[in-house]
Amino acid sequence: MDTLLAGAEWWFLERLEYEGALLTIEVTEGIVADEPQDVTIEGAGSVSGASAIEVTPQSRHVRIEFGGVLAYQVTDESFAAAEYGATQGGVLAHHDNSAYLQHVLEQSLMPDLVDDTVHHYSLGLADDVIDIITTNPPKLMSFTPNSNP
Repeated sequence: MDTLLAGAEWWFLERLEYEGALLTIEVTEGIVADEPQDVTIEGAGSVSGASAIEVTPQSRHVRIEFGGVLAYQVTDESFAAAEYGATQGGVLAHHDNSAYLQHVLEQSLMPDLVDDTVHHYSLGLADDVIDIITTNPPKLMSFTPNSNP
């Protein structure tokens, strides 16, 4: 499902836009620097041999579009709880019967008003976790920054 995102462990959120039940998310690949360096963290000590993760001119850019969006949330990855249960995918994952999906269904009128199957997808990014409740699978496409969607 997420072959465009494969081969990279680090992706950063660049843009998120929601309009008319269409959620558009643009992410940029983070590349691990070749040269490790020592990093000092004020008040916490130092880490030797750390490698920076940077967005470079060689970074890939991917646009992900979700149509039929019913709900979404963005969580700082530092505060995101792991989702348990059956999951398919990597950076972009499809969750079967997740706790988040159950919560959204229990706290909304979706079960009474939505006839289509409702799905939970998530994007596990370097700094954010984005959960999407939708009736449609995502569409992924590579793009060049500053080009029109």
